[in-house]
Amino acid sequence: MPRKTRPKRWALFVEGTKTLTPHRRTELVELWHELVSKVSNLSTKLVDVHGFTKLQLVAMGDDSQSSPVASGDSQKIPLDAVIASTHQREPFDILVVAFDAHPANQRLQPTKHGKLASATVFRPCQVDEVAFVLHQFANSRILPDEFKLESASMLERYQQQPKSAPRGKGRPPRGLLDLLYMDPEFEALVTSDDAAVRAVFSFPKKPKDWPTLPPKMQRPKDVLRSIVDGCRRYGPTHLRDTFDRHPHAWAREIVRKAPMTSKIWSHPIASRLGLLLG
Repeated sequence: MPRKTRPKRWALFVEGTKTLTPHRRTELVELWHELVSKVSNLSTKLVDVHGFTKLQLVAMGDDSQSSPVASGDSQKIPLDAVIASTHQREPFDILVVAFDAHPANQRLQPTKHGKLASATVFRPCQVDEVAFVLHQFANSRILPDEFKLESASMLERYQQQPKSAPRGKGRPPRGLLDLLYMDPEFEALVTSDDAAVRAVFSFPKKPKDWPTLPPKMQRPKDVLRSIVDGCRRYGPTHLRDTFDRHPHAWAREIVRKAPMTSKIWSHPIASRLGLLLG
């Protein structure tokens, strides 16, 4: 009889953690597992979720910090070092990295001399940010070779066809590595459906002074914070704390209550995640 092949394990590294307390990490994992179950047929038992900060992503551009040696501040450990140490401790086969457009990557901003901080990009945008991450991964001294090679291959395809995604629809298998660019930030997903947000507070109609959703000319996170902090007494009894204390838990509640007909599932972030998970 043929031997059974071991199912592939996925590692989903997502931007959005500032304090890596065990409780907040649990809420982050539950949020992304909820998303995985809604947009794909992939078992969440095969998906390990890990959080990181924009500071850690940016730190990859500093060669002096690209070392597996942990610094005193965990938020300053470069992302490639975090991925490498995680892979060594908990091996995985497929890597997906999800990161926000905001806050902006400071290494893609003009310096006081009018030059960009990174020679691999031309202007801050999705293509630039993706190119930055792939460039740092491909040239990492500590990332596993398979992910370095995949990053170099993806970067080459981006440079040859800058206006097309190398992992376009209908092009499985997915490969060993993929990126999810969240514009402008993750909260754009959960604030894309007014009804889904109101359902968390059992509001059948819009209350007075309810903000416009999806938000216009405002950061989605700021709008969601104002809603939660103003209406949390109407929320679930197990979750009536402020947004900043439990941002992932509030987002998870919205995702849980959103029906499959919700606009959330047609949002580019959800659509892209479903595509990457195959």
